[in-house]
Amino acid sequence: MSYQYPVSQSPISQFHINPFHRPYSTPKDIKSFTGLDFSKMSTPTPSQWYKDQFLISTSQALLQHEVVNTAFDSDYMYWTKRISDEAMKKMLAHSLCFGVYVLPESSSDIVGKLPGSSNSTQLTNQGRASPTQIGLGRVVTDESSFAYLTDVFIVPEYQRRGLGKWLIDCINKTFESWPDLRVAMLYAGGHDGENAVKFYQKAFGMTKFVPGKNGLEILLKKGPGTPFEEI
Repeated sequence: MSYQYPVSQSPISQFHINPFHRPYSTPKDIKSFTGLDFSKMSTPTPSQWYKDQFLISTSQALLQHEVVNTAFDSDYMYWTKRISDEAMKKMLAHSLCFGVYVLPESSSDIVGKLPGSSNSTQLTNQGRASPTQIGLGRVVTDESSFAYLTDVFIVPEYQRRGLGKWLIDCINKTFESWPDLRVAMLYAGGHDGENAVKFYQKAFGMTKFVPGKNGLEILLKKGPGTPFEEI
């Protein structure tokens, strides 16, 4: 079972050693454990969903750019490639990003471990533990009328746990909350073939675009960042 809590309304439980404890329930909790203060940020309060020891959040503050860029450089993200740090920063900042994270499992993780530890927990500049990013769904959108979903991934070691399906479900619930949404779109197929198309058709209730239907065509311009010879 998964849980969604608007951050401002999340329950706060007393901290104790528990692998399924949800220490990032509110902005106050996040500041306490990671040193990140959402109250001083101009961005809207992020949405968060919890499932077992995993977290999906739209918080820009939790994104780990190098994790995303490493994924971009991998074979399983065949449609993209590594970009500069500055380009990555700009790309994520101008997108609605659904980051997938594994939460710290104990109080020692949350307090923070010394750099170089074999533990997967990441440390903030303040030396406190933060969730480790293991996936992403990036939406290019005005958060009202249009949405383009791209760069969806779960790192291989966390695949086949239902996290990808859960991620898409969280994104779909967000789309369904926008009353003025005209269209949500994505590319599917490629190395994943028809299975990917069927997955997104079922998950979002999407249909394939039929050229000429309603007198409409989709026009594309190839940019220097695409790895494809033709689009």
